[in-house]
Amino acid sequence: LTHAAVEEQQEVSDFEDGFTSLPDEVTLRSLLPKLSTVVYRAPAAHWEPQNIVEFFGKENLLTMPIGLNAQAGVAWCVVERRTGVRWGDLKTIEEVAYELYVLYFDASRRLLYINNSVNDGVFEDLAEAVVGAGASRFTGSTVYRVMADIDRLVPTTVGVLDAHDQFRRFSMHVGSDVTASFSQAEAGTKSQTNISGGGYRDGEHVSISASLKGRIWSHATAQSLKHWCDWCDSIGGKLLDDSISIDKVIGQFILPEPLTGRPDGVLLAVEWPWIVHLLQAESLRLSYGGKVYEAAYTDLVPDTGATGDVFRFAVRTGGWEVTYEANVEKGRLWHHSLHGAEVTVVRPRSEQPLSEWLNENGLIFVLDDDRIIAHDLIYKPTWDRPPFDASQLTPLVWGGTNFKVESQTKDKLKASIQYRAIAELKTEDWDVILDDDGSGEIADVVAIRIDPEGLLVRLVHCKYSRGETAGARVADLYEVCGQAQKSIMWRRSDLGPFFRTLDDRARKKQRRDGVSPFEAGDIKKLYEIRDKTIMLRRRMEIVIVQPGLSIAKATTQQLDLLASTQAYLKTTINAPLAVWCSP
Repeated sequence: LTHAAVEEQQEVSDFEDGFTSLPDEVTLRSLLPKLSTVVYRAPAAHWEPQNIVEFFGKENLLTMPIGLNAQAGVAWCVVERRTGVRWGDLKTIEEVAYELYVLYFDASRRLLYINNSVNDGVFEDLAEAVVGAGASRFTGSTVYRVMADIDRLVPTTVGVLDAHDQFRRFSMHVGSDVTASFSQAEAGTKSQTNISGGGYRDGEHVSISASLKGRIWSHATAQSLKHWCDWCDSIGGKLLDDSISIDKVIGQFILPEPLTGRPDGVLLAVEWPWIVHLLQAESLRLSYGGKVYEAAYTDLVPDTGATGDVFRFAVRTGGWEVTYEANVEKGRLWHHSLHGAEVTVVRPRSEQPLSEWLNENGLIFVLDDDRIIAHDLIYKPTWDRPPFDASQLTPLVWGGTNFKVESQTKDKLKASIQYRAIAELKTEDWDVILDDDGSGEIADVVAIRIDPEGLLVRLVHCKYSRGETAGARVADLYEVCGQAQKSIMWRRSDLGPFFRTLDDRARKKQRRDGVSPFEAGDIKKLYEIRDKTIMLRRRMEIVIVQPGLSIAKATTQQLDLLASTQAYLKTTINAPLAVWCSP
C-alpha cells in the first residue's frame, strides 16, 4: 500500500476508536448512511448531543447508549417507531419501523448536519434540541452552491414551481425536458424547487441533488461514517462561500438538446454503451460471414471524412469489417448496414440484426468541438476552453521510423510508430508495459506502475500519418483524438472491468500470436497490481503519438482539436494529455 492509503486507513480507524460510547446491538462498521443531509447554522460553537435521548425518549431508542464520538462531533442512534397500519383499522396489528439518525457538529464552522435514513423531514425541533434556540437551516437558492465545483454538470431532474398557475402548481422535468424547465424558470413566475445532476469532480463521476427546503443528497452510500462527515465538510464549505454565484452555477449546466438533424462537424469516435463492457465478453458476440467475435473486443471506427446528413462508421474485427450509417429521423438516430447483409448480435438465448440492437441500445458519438451525442440527445459545454499551448507538445527523434506504419505487429517491427512509443516508455520505470494493439483495444500500449502517490495507468494511442513527413494535416489527429477521448470509459468504475479486460485480451493475444504481449512485467505482476488497486489512489494519463504532427507547422485548427481533447480528459477523469510528435 502507498503511504497515502495507509494514512487514510488510519484516519478511519482513529475516527472509529474515538466513539467512547457505543450501543451493543449495532456495530459501527454496519452504519452506512446515505450521502444526504440537512444543514443548520448553530447559534454557538458548542452542542449537547446527550439531548438526543430526551428528545426521542429512552423508550423509543433501539440503541442505548447512543453512539458518541465527542472529539469528532458525531452522534448516532436508531429510533423505533410504532404506528397503526395504513391499510386497515386494526388494533392488534401495528407497523414497526426503524430510523437511523446521524448528527455531525462542526464546532469551528458552527454547522450541524443531520442525516436520516428515511431521507424525509428537515428536523427543526431536533436541531434546536442539540444546538439551542436560534438554529437556522440553509434554504433557498443558497443550497445550489453545493454544485459549484462540479465539471460538465448535466441536469437529470428539475422540479419547477409555478406561483400563478394553480392548476399546474408543480411539475417535474426529466431527460430532454430539463431544458424547458430552465427556460420556464426564467419567466419570472416559476422557480426550480429542486435540481438533480451529474458531473465530474477530481476525475470521478458524482451525482448531486439539492432542494430549496435545504435537503442535499447524492445517489450514493457512504463508505463509512467518516466518509459521510468528510462529504458534509465539503458541502458546508460551499454553503458558507458567499463568493459563489448562483447564476453562474445554474449557467454552467450542460443542457441536453434533442436532435433535429445531423450536427455539423467531424465524427471523432463511436463508443459502445458501457453495458457492453460490464457483461462477460462471451455473452454478447457479433457474427458475420461465419466468423464470431466478442462485441466488447470489436472496433467502432468513425469515418472522419463523411459529410451530409448521416454519421458513418465501421464495425471492425480481425476477420471482417462492415460499414453502418446512422441518420436522424424524428429526433432519433436510426442505424442500418451499407453492406446489405447484416452483422448478427448473438446472445445465449437469442439473435438479432445489429441495426435492431443499436436502435434499442444506442451508441455514443463523440464530435469535435467538445460535443457528445447519447440517448438521442446532444450535449455541448457552455464555457470557453483554454487554447492548447504548443509548448506542451513533446518532440521525439523518429530516426528509422516509417510514419505510415502504425503497429509493430507480432514481428516487433522496429520501423513502426508503436515500437518507437514503447522504446520511449522504457526510458522510465514501469511495472507493466503491455502491447494491447488490436480490435477493441483499450490502447495501443498500456503502461502501469505503483509509485508513492498510488496507481498510475498511462494509455498510449498511436496513429499513422497520412503523409511521408510531418506537416499540418488536421486529418492526422481526428481519429487518434477520438481514441483518446474514448479512454475515459476505463476510469468510470473501480478499474475492475479495466483489469478484467486487459487480462483477457493479453491471454487471447498470446494464444493467437504465439508472442507475449508484455514488454515489461508479466501476467503475475498484472495480478499483483490488480489485487492492490482497491486500496490505492488511482491516476490516469493519456498520450497521443502522431509523428505526422509538426510542432513548427501546427495550425490553429490542430491546436483547437487538441484543446478540446485536453479539456474533455481533464474535466471527466482528471487525466493530463501528452502529445508525442515531430519537431
